[in-house]
Amino acid sequence: MKVTINDREKQQLFVAIFELLKGTTSILNLHFKADHLYIQGMDRSHVCLFDISIQQDWFTSYEVNDNDAKRICIHTQTVYSILSSANNDSHTFLVYYDGEPDSLFLDLITNEEENKNKKTTHREFSRFYKIPLMDDDYNYLEIPESEYDADFTLSAKKINEIVSKMSLFGESLLMQCNEERIDLSTEGLSGHMKVTIPLEDITECSITENIEMKNTFHLGFLQKICLTTKLSEEIQFSMTQGQPLKIQYPLGKDSHVTFFLAPKADD
Repeated sequence: MKVTINDREKQQLFVAIFELLKGTTSILNLHFKADHLYIQGMDRSHVCLFDISIQQDWFTSYEVNDNDAKRICIHTQTVYSILSSANNDSHTFLVYYDGEPDSLFLDLITNEEENKNKKTTHREFSRFYKIPLMDDDYNYLEIPESEYDADFTLSAKKINEIVSKMSLFGESLLMQCNEERIDLSTEGLSGHMKVTIPLEDITECSITENIEMKNTFHLGFLQKICLTTKLSEEIQFSMTQGQPLKIQYPLGKDSHVTFFLAPKADD
């Protein structure tokens, strides 16, 4: 298996994915299918499920041989630390292994032509990493296609700001939704905070007629999921009463990062 990414923007997106995931799980199963990379997993408390699909043409190159292991398990923080240390102006990401490996190779390769045009003190060096693989008995879940009573798209920057401020007041977020607006609220020892978002201020919105919904979610997990503004300028939300909240970052080329956050039980 060998994957390369030399596009600067794609490299930043790839790093941002691992930045998000390290807040949810310490280990990751990477499933290198014939035509795409698939990542699925849950946090230890089974509150948050992530489901990620990156198509082969999203990468600069993507190769999987028949005799290569189709699934490997890595330490999330280690891979994030390596990738985030790269200079995206100078390095190409190269990720590879052969057969049934016990290690993953991750190389940050410099562009020699670019290096020649830089002063000696500004030149980058190629770096080569060998990362031991881990064992994990995670079983992939089949996620059925679902119709939601509400689908809406919000600015990633705006929802990041709202959730960050709300986390100062409470541990739970009450999300209420109808044909006129979306209300987000929380309360705790520090007080109460509520944000009303008129539907006319939402980029895209589709809500079932005469519907009134309210679900409560763990604010800490929502803050981790909405941590970054690097993956996409907008985040897509899908909601049905009593069902997990679907939160999706579109990556382009039919690729996506999706989270499913379970609602909290009523007190």
